[in-house]
Amino acid sequence: MMDGFAISGFFSALLASLVVSLVSWMASWYVGPTGQIEIITARR
Repeated sequence: MMDGFAISGFFSALLASLVVSLVSWMASWYVGPTGQIEIITARR
């Protein structure tokens, strides 16, 4: 898919996969199950 892209080792690949997983989890939490961005406000 990307010409010239290479990962130099196992631990680099592991770290990259953890970062991608964390960012994906945070994005899906922010977007919510409906596929729309949800804004949560606290009422006092």
